Amino acid sequence: MTQVRLQPVADQTTTATTVGAPMSTTTTVLAVVSYATMIVVENPMEKLRPGMTATVTLDGSRVDRAVRIPNAALSFRPPADVLAAIRQPAQREGAAPIDATHRRVWTFDGAQFTPIDVTTGVTDGQWTQLAGGGLREGEALVARASLRSRT
Repeated sequence: MTQVRLQPVADQTTTATTVGAPMSTTTTVLAVVSYATMIVVENPMEKLRPGMTATVTLDGSRVDRAVRIPNAALSFRPPADVLAAIRQPAQREGAAPIDATHRRVWTFDGAQFTPIDVTTGVTDGQWTQLAGGGLREGEALVARASLRSRT
């Protein structure tokens, strides 16, 4: 990348007009904001022309052979009604995490939920690298829990 322009470009707008007494009002809301970015690329066949729009995929951080945790497991907390149904007392949250890499996941052995504190690494939005903590590779984690009604 050679340059990212600081002036935002409004790609889409939504306009709403409210009519009422004694006057009407119009509200315009930006739906998408983007920033023009200048890049240098090889163009030996001259298929790219100045001013063309392009979609570029940039490689980000990558960790090979990582143990991954589904992001749903990182945001899971046992619901109070489920804990009550299995007669498990609610867990106290404890101190706030030191930073965003210190998280808590949960296992379930068929009788109770057990919290496990972990350290996380890079994420792709669906999975997050397990960087450390008391979790073993292949251990099942809880991503959701709910009660089923018996009918």
